[in-house]
Amino acid sequence: MNNYAVFLEGNNFLLDAEGVRKHFGFFVTKRVVASSEVEAGKMATQAVWDDPILSGQGSNPFAPSVVVKVIHELFKSNKMNDTQYSFFEMEEE
Repeated sequence: MNNYAVFLEGNNFLLDAEGVRKHFGFFVTKRVVASSEVEAGKMATQAVWDDPILSGQGSNPFAPSVVVKVIHELFKSNKMNDTQYSFFEMEEE
């Protein structure tokens, strides 16, 4: 098993902001232990979808997405923590 840092981008997540529902994107890095880069990407993506912060997207008509941007293999001794979400407001069309 290898140690990976997976940088992800999310878009079109409907979230509460000061009592108002708005669409947000985000960046986050997840550390996972996996057998391959492909598996690391799948595991990190699933971890984001499972996060309670982002729950309740079933009624979101704008099809939220999570995309793996970069996967970097870490030294086995590197036990970095996941980063916090860096949210940005999506432009309304």
